[in-house]
Amino acid sequence: MSQLYGYLRAGTVLALNNQAAFEATDESVRAVWTPVPPEAKVGSVRNQDGSWEHPPAPPPADIVVDVPTFFMLFTIGEETSIRASQDPGVKVLLQRLDHPATKAVNLSLQANIAAINYLAAQGLITEARAAEILTGQVS
Repeated sequence: MSQLYGYLRAGTVLALNNQAAFEATDESVRAVWTPVPPEAKVGSVRNQDGSWEHPPAPPPADIVVDVPTFFMLFTIGEETSIRASQDPGVKVLLQRLDHPATKAVNLSLQANIAAINYLAAQGLITEARAAEILTGQVS
């Protein structure tokens, strides 16, 4: 693994550069870069004792799919069963999805997670399929 360099101000990493880029720069530019640990990120802080604190990883991005893609997350059999269901909760879910103003489904929202789990509780999909669907990945 190549050495990582950071541009620090007041002990905080403001920018990172890899060894190849560092070696390609002239001496005056290299003078402002400091070797940093491989796990350093922008925002990492070098403490006075020489130890490092790194910022936490950002929260995962919301999983958002458009409505046609949302329905593609289900098998044809699953979608057919869902659309044929007489369960009032399933009907409400379908009305929301079929509404012209609904353009996308945020699979990270607790209400939508609960709706997918509701489909599993009604036996229209399995719990394992509910987990797969909530990834937003069409298989």
